[in-house]
Amino acid sequence: MWGEDLRILCFEPNSETDIVSSKSTRININSALWSEKQKIIFHIAKEKSKSSVHPPNIELIKKFSDENWIERQTEKTVEIDAVTLDSVIDQHQFDADFVKIDTQGSEYEILQGARKSISKGIFGALLETWSYPFHVDQKLTYDVMKTMDDNGYFLVDLNKGGYYRRKTVSNSILYLGQIGQLDLLYFETFEKFTSSDKSNEQIIKAACLADLYGMTDYSVELLNHYGNFTELIEQILKKRKTLIKNVENQWRVEKIKNLLKFQPRTPPLH
Repeated sequence: MWGEDLRILCFEPNSETDIVSSKSTRININSALWSEKQKIIFHIAKEKSKSSVHPPNIELIKKFSDENWIERQTEKTVEIDAVTLDSVIDQHQFDADFVKIDTQGSEYEILQGARKSISKGIFGALLETWSYPFHVDQKLTYDVMKTMDDNGYFLVDLNKGGYYRRKTVSNSILYLGQIGQLDLLYFETFEKFTSSDKSNEQIIKAACLADLYGMTDYSVELLNHYGNFTELIEQILKKRKTLIKNVENQWRVEKIKNLLKFQPRTPPLH
C-alpha cells in the first residue's frame, strides 16, 4: 500500500531465524521485547516459530492431541537481551502508527513496555492472545483486553486461532475442540484520537488503516471530524464500492460453499 515509504521495526530474538526481506524500509532488532530492559531466558522450541520467553505448560498441553504439544517442547534455552518497545521507538525516533505482536504468550508484558507508545501515538494494534494457559505464568486474553481498554482502544474485530482437541476422543474434524488463541484488532477510540493535535499525515494514515481493515465507516468518521478531506472520502468510498462489486459474485459462491459445509458446533454460538 505504501511501498518504499513504509517503515517497519522488526524484532527477532532467535538468531537462528531468518528475517524475511522487504521492499519497505526495515530496521531489524535482534532482541526480545519485554516489560523492561533486562536479560531473560528464551525457550527455543522444536518448531522454532513456537519459541517463547515463557516455557510451555507441557503438563497441560499433553492433554491435547500430539500435534499441539510436541512441536512446543523446548529444545534448548538461551539467555538474550530484552528491550522495551518504548525505548526502541525513542532510540530510532520512530513514529509508530500500528503494532503487531505475536510472541507466543508474552504479548501482555510487551504492552507493559509500550505504555508510552500506546498512551499516545499508536493508532492500531493486532495482538495474538491466549484464552488458555499453554505457557507457564503467561497472561491471558482478558488481561490484554483490559490493558487496551484502559488505554483508550476499542475492539474492532477478532479472529479465532487454533483449536485444541483433547486426547479423550479421536483426532477427527467431528470434534472441534476448544479455542486456544484469539487475534484481536484494536483502534484508538474516536475520543482519544481526536483529543490531541494531529498532523494531516497522522489523520490520513489512521483513516487508511481503518479502511484497510474494513472499517470504512470509522475512516470516514475521522476524516469528517477534521474537514478538508472531502476528496479523500470520495476516493475511499469509490474504491470500496468497486471492491464490493468485484467480490460480490465470489462472495455468493463462498456463501453457498459454507452452507454445504458440515458445522461441528451445535448449537451455534450466535
